[in-house]
Amino acid sequence: MFKQQKIQFTGIFATSIVLIILMTGSFWNRCLKSDKIISFWPVIFFLLILISMILLYMLYRRITDEKAVQHLVEKAVSEERTKILTGLENKDKDKETIETEDLEVKAGKLIPSGNFKEQQSFAKKLLSNLAKELEFSQGIFYSYNSRKKVLTPLESYAITSEKSLPEISAGEGLNGQAIQSKEILVIKDIPKKYFEIESGLGKSIPKCLIFIPIVDNKNAIALLELATFKDITEETKDIFNRISPIIAEKFKNIKKA
Repeated sequence: MFKQQKIQFTGIFATSIVLIILMTGSFWNRCLKSDKIISFWPVIFFLLILISMILLYMLYRRITDEKAVQHLVEKAVSEERTKILTGLENKDKDKETIETEDLEVKAGKLIPSGNFKEQQSFAKKLLSNLAKELEFSQGIFYSYNSRKKVLTPLESYAITSEKSLPEISAGEGLNGQAIQSKEILVIKDIPKKYFEIESGLGKSIPKCLIFIPIVDNKNAIALLELATFKDITEETKDIFNRISPIIAEKFKNIKKA
């Protein structure tokens, strides 16, 4: 393809040169045969013709140079590729910014506002917000004693059992494992006798459980245990990762007060 175009351009270039030479020769002969004094215009015309020939030759060399053409093509492709990648990167950044802003808005709705004199009232409001905004059906807020290594139920949401919730040692059961690992734990295959939720449809087992350790400066100080009939998404986990330090700070300040 390139060789064919090169041959065509060579033919056009050669024809142009021949025509320029013929026109220059014809004009020069007329000037020589004329009895009039030759002015500076023929000289200027000749120089313009000469410059045109030089420019045509340079253009010919540039266009017919395969390496130069290949370099130009590669440069153009590289620039276009850079533009596309930059556009995609900016699009991803805009998307991340929007997602971050959405997470911040959601986090703001979850964290209880105002001053709390008791940890229990703070925990109660937090569980209520989580149920309302993230559609959790049931939940328990545990405080954690790092010296005794014991989880103590502080407040619950939608727990109808008449029995009081027991304390749990670190490492014992799913709650104890979560507080010990200090990492969010999601359970999908829930044992039948582990949890029962009373709803308008009757007693049923939730679809998922999530355990969120509340950690302050690498020290676990509390634990959230939540149940839902929906799947736990990565977005939900991101929200908890975002609000966990805020919950820890507020909970710690109430404890000091």
